[in-house]
Amino acid sequence: MEPTPPVEGNVQYQSIRDEIRTGDILLFRGRRRISKVIEWISQSPYSHVAFLTRWEDRVIAMQSDLRGVEVIPASMLVCQYEGKVEWWRLGAHYRRGFDDRDFLDRALTLIGIRYGYLDLLRVGARMLLGMTVNRKLSRVRPGTLFCSSFVSYCYENENITVNAKAGAGGTSPADFAMSGMFERPQQLFDGSDSQACDKLLAARVGKRTAHGQHHPSSVWDGKRRKTPPLPSSG
Repeated sequence: MEPTPPVEGNVQYQSIRDEIRTGDILLFRGRRRISKVIEWISQSPYSHVAFLTRWEDRVIAMQSDLRGVEVIPASMLVCQYEGKVEWWRLGAHYRRGFDDRDFLDRALTLIGIRYGYLDLLRVGARMLLGMTVNRKLSRVRPGTLFCSSFVSYCYENENITVNAKAGAGGTSPADFAMSGMFERPQQLFDGSDSQACDKLLAARVGKRTAHGQHHPSSVWDGKRRKTPPLPSSG
């Protein structure tokens, strides 16, 4: 494992959006209790990882969250995540032979796979006990995946191994930072004044209020907590 490079802070997502390439990643430092537990178990500042891809004119993130493997606009992750979000570029050496289209196509076949709660607990227990973590995943479509096992599995399909000792099924978010494969990290913040989140949330509010349901709670936009706007009654 390589030492982690210093992280440049306070970079506006909208200013670097056009520089993002398929195969880059987002690393997260969460504020929620579950995030702190994951950071404590892995003895690192990172609790979550997602990878980025360009999809026509959009920048999309793919992740395995508690809802399972999903696709989400990268801007939404930056503006609503409760914690710090860092962009790490895939190093030039590892881009040699990296097929953007094949990487995305293989990842898309994993959409809908359930979150691997039990696998995460097993890996965490072995790490706490100081035991060797070696959770190999076969090339057959897995049944469950947690965040870092999903992202690592996708890179292994392109013959990029993030943690050779632990395998894709034993990879932690910190392994991506320490692998030496990703470089020039920058901590991002939402420079849209929450518009990236507000547009989607306003549409959701309209649907929920139409059925007499409650409004969604406020979200963290990278700098402060903000309540999404209500739709106009006129």
